[in-house]
Amino acid sequence: MALSPDREEEYKQLARDYENAQKNYQDLLAKKSTADLTVQMNKQQYGEQMKLLNPASLPESPSFPNRLLFAGGGLGAGLALGLGLALWLELRDKCIRTQADAEAALDLPMLVAVPWVVATTPANGNGKGHFWNRNKQPGGRKETARV
Repeated sequence: MALSPDREEEYKQLARDYENAQKNYQDLLAKKSTADLTVQMNKQQYGEQMKLLNPASLPESPSFPNRLLFAGGGLGAGLALGLGLALWLELRDKCIRTQADAEAALDLPMLVAVPWVVATTPANGNGKGHFWNRNKQPGGRKETARV
């Protein structure tokens, strides 16, 4: 009986070592099953993996927008719009500028017309005459309106 506590102590030591070995075995078994699972998944994904054969390269020139085409289109559209607007404004204009315009608008014959009076020598020296010869020059001829 005196040896019984020593034996009991040895038994506890052995039980503790057995439990540690059991835990170590369980950990190693879990690691092995994880490694097997990883190997199996890699084998399954091997056919699904995509590898880059040729890397992408940048284009030498842009494919869009074509600046020359856009500039030409803008110029053409601007000219067409300007000509169309000028034609539309000209056709909308109802001003009476000539004797024929007045006769057409009134459906009556003209009784009086006021002509443009141009001096024989330009008064301002730029080659243009004045309406009604306002700058009367000596020797300049004064014209009157016809009735």
